[in-house]
Amino acid sequence: YREAFDAILTRAIALFVMAMGDSRQLDSTRNRGAVARAAAMLHSLDILIMWLLTAVVGLIFACMMVAVFVAVIFREAFGLPFPWFADVSRYSLIWLVFLGSAVLARRGEHICIDLLHKALPPLGRRLVNITVCIVGIVLSSYFAFLGTRFTVLAFQQGQTSASTYLPAWIGYLAIPLGLGLMALAYLLYLVEVLLPGNHRFRLLGGTFGR
Repeated sequence: YREAFDAILTRAIALFVMAMGDSRQLDSTRNRGAVARAAAMLHSLDILIMWLLTAVVGLIFACMMVAVFVAVIFREAFGLPFPWFADVSRYSLIWLVFLGSAVLARRGEHICIDLLHKALPPLGRRLVNITVCIVGIVLSSYFAFLGTRFTVLAFQQGQTSASTYLPAWIGYLAIPLGLGLMALAYLLYLVEVLLPGNHRFRLLGGTFGR
């Protein structure tokens, strides 16, 4: 009886160990599935934000070109200056710079010297990428906060542009919005760097970090 009992006990322990192993394997599979779904959602959000942002930047650039063209035609051909056209072109340029900077930050196309970065081993490059992302998030968020304060102050004081036709806060608003989107771009890039290799996502363009 003792031998039979020992055999049954050994078999039970073996089945328990196998069951625990299958359970851990199932949990691991579920975790990988959750990471894959999260990465897919972030990738979709990333693509949507970039598409909308790129479209807005293109629209602003078109508005700036039209405003400059119309202002020159009316001033030179008809002698009719329209000061608010200059404000439109100036504000468009401000918005173009800050929103365009967010697009470039996400694509990794800002001007950079990557000679040392390319010479590092993969682990070193990954640490540099993480550091760049964290510094970018902190600085962009801080300057976005300062830009928000300037925008609110201009709105409260009723400041206007040089021609007094447009409120000044419209131009100031580009600072917190553009830098906030830049912080979001660095955050998405940080998530991308930290994700496992088979779940990473990247938009086309840019070479930094590769």
